[in-house]
Amino acid sequence: METLKIVTWNANGLSQHIPELEIFLVNESIDICLVSETHLKKESKVKIKNYVCYHTPHPENTSRGGSAVIIRSHIQHHQEAEFSNELFQISIISIQAQNRQMKVAAIYCPPRNIIPAGGYADIFKMLGNNFIIGGDLNAKHTFWGSRQSTNKGKKLYLAGRKHKCEFFSSGEPTYWPSDPGKTPDLIDFFITKGISRKHTIVESRMDLSSDHTPVLLTISEKIISKESVPRLCSKKTDWNKFRNRLEQLIGTETIIETESHIDLEVDQFISNLQTAAKLSTPPIPNKVQTAIKYPADVLRMIKDKRKARK
Repeated sequence: METLKIVTWNANGLSQHIPELEIFLVNESIDICLVSETHLKKESKVKIKNYVCYHTPHPENTSRGGSAVIIRSHIQHHQEAEFSNELFQISIISIQAQNRQMKVAAIYCPPRNIIPAGGYADIFKMLGNNFIIGGDLNAKHTFWGSRQSTNKGKKLYLAGRKHKCEFFSSGEPTYWPSDPGKTPDLIDFFITKGISRKHTIVESRMDLSSDHTPVLLTISEKIISKESVPRLCSKKTDWNKFRNRLEQLIGTETIIETESHIDLEVDQFISNLQTAAKLSTPPIPNKVQTAIKYPADVLRMIKDKRKARK
């Protein structure tokens, strides 16, 4: 079984963290990153090599709130309709896993808003019977490892149980307030439906510089990858060889007498072009994505940072 690695992280402003996030995604071999509190606007662009980003801004289109899904570009997927109001900002994609469609969503729920009755249930209904949703819901419950159970947390727990959802968390704090008078707590986690708990692992990560730490969910799932786009030529095509091959393949003495004969000759000409290009272009090897190498002093600082966070 192949594994699907999904991380959820509250960036507290994504734009300034893109370089370190790119390193983290490569070194941890992350397939999908669910980001909350992106502070992105509609016109904002996020570019990370070998990944595609879909983001949902706050409904006022200001630099606050927001969510984003960042997915490997080779994974077959498509974007679903985004969902944004004062209570939730949700980014949704669909992927194909084990012969079924599965929705993966990033969510951000601001802390001060009151969730009405049925608010969480509406989200679960919208996502269907197979989904993974991760992010900062600002909902605390001892069931998923928070220090206490808040009103939001109780509503979310009851709605999740009613709709046969599972809650996945590391059991460790994910929010580290800058105010020394406040205590770290767990508010970033995953909610799933249609996924067996037996095939999942949840781990904390101490990387990335935000007031939240990432949570990694690893699932045993088969993911359909996109096939490489076929290309007739590349930068390494030998054009002199191409011309010579084409001259050998094309016959100039053909007499065309009917319309059907024209179609046959056109098909033959296209085939000759493809053959000449294939014979003149060396095969392109599959690219292997290697981890980004840290300098020794950076590795020491990361080690010290992880130790201090723990």
